[in-house]
Amino acid sequence: MDSYQVMESALIKAPAEQVYNIIADYHNGHPTFCQAYFLNLEVEQGGVGAGTIIRFQMRVLGKQKPFGSRHRAGACRVLVESNLLRAA
Repeated sequence: MDSYQVMESALIKAPAEQVYNIIADYHNGHPTFCQAYFLNLEVEQGGVGAGTIIRFQMRVLGKQKPFGSRHRAGACRVLVESNLLRAA
């Protein structure tokens, strides 16, 4: 299986709680960043924070590939995403 690492960073002048809430909201907040890479994001279960399951297309090296991930809460209000699909 291929391995991919995607990173994006930005300085956001907002309280940490507000930023976390945007990132953890897979219906409205999460889809608004990294739009160049993540396409057609669909929430299959949950939608806010831990327990959320999503499916999406990802543009990798010029090709679209299907992905899915499950989200759980980590320490210090960190969301951990685990891949559910093997990249095709």
